[in-house]
Amino acid sequence: MLRLLTVLLVLVACGSWGSQGDGHTLSIRIPPILHLEVKELGLRVDALAPHPPLILGEGHYTVRVVANTAWTLTLEGPPHLAQTLEGRGRLEVAVTVPPGAEVRLVLRPKG
Repeated sequence: MLRLLTVLLVLVACGSWGSQGDGHTLSIRIPPILHLEVKELGLRVDALAPHPPLILGEGHYTVRVVANTAWTLTLEGPPHLAQTLEGRGRLEVAVTVPPGAEVRLVLRPKG
């Protein structure tokens, strides 16, 4: 994906140098990307598509947000784990769910 984007940018740059002054414009719209990954489960959820909250049971997890847009990640569960994180781009968080507890993860685009 990154290679394709690089090739497109080079083509646009070369085309714009050769056509300066002819009044043509070219724009590229990069679609938003927002994924939630749980490394230990090998799970990847597209947060832009409708889906139920991800529920984690007892254990240690590495939760990763992969995005090119602003996002809000909500962890719902025991008071010491419940929190809301906001950001843009990537984030990796270690989550430890104690025995008998559950944590719900909800990732949404911000705004």
